[in-house]
Amino acid sequence: MTGRIALFIDGVNLHHTARNLGFEIDYKRLLSEFEKFGSIVRPYFYSAVGEGEVSSVRHLNRLA
Repeated sequence: MTGRIALFIDGVNLHHTARNLGFEIDYKRLLSEFEKFGSIVRPYFYSAVGEGEVSSVRHLNRLA
């Protein structure tokens, strides 16, 4: 299966779920797992915004 993938990660929920299950997320490995299904063209990581910050959208950089 090949195709273009836009990946949207709910950072807050992913963080709390991983913490409750007792493990940490390796984001480089997470990206490589999704790349098995196609080319990732837009990986985004959404997180909470603190005061004075402009956007809650974070581009999940390639770690290659």
